[in-house]
This record gives sequence, structure tokens and C-alpha cells, in this order.
Amino acid sequence: MKTLVDHLSQYANYHRDPRNIFTHFIGIPMIVLAVTILLSRPGWEIAGIWL
Repeated sequence: MKTLVDHLSQYANYHRDPRNIFTHFIGIPMIVLAVTILLSRPGWEIAGIWL
């Protein structure tokens, strides 16, 4: 069984990978934007009904 230190070192190595850094650089702002839009309760009026 791995120790906590083993798990943390594997986690640190994984997050230093350039591909992972790039995906976080793109993905995190997209998630923040999506949550912001959803919390603003966007809607459209279609045939007199607010959706």
C-alpha cells in the first residue's frame, strides 16, 4: 500500500506535466465562465414565455 508521501509526490509530478498545465490553463477559465453564466440565470423570451 502506498503511503501519503507517495501519493502526494505522484500528484505533484502529475501536475508538473506540461500537458496538464496547458489543459488547466484552458479548462479552469472555461469552468469559471460557465459557472458565472449559469449563476446569472440567462434566459430568452420565446412566444411571450420567459425561458
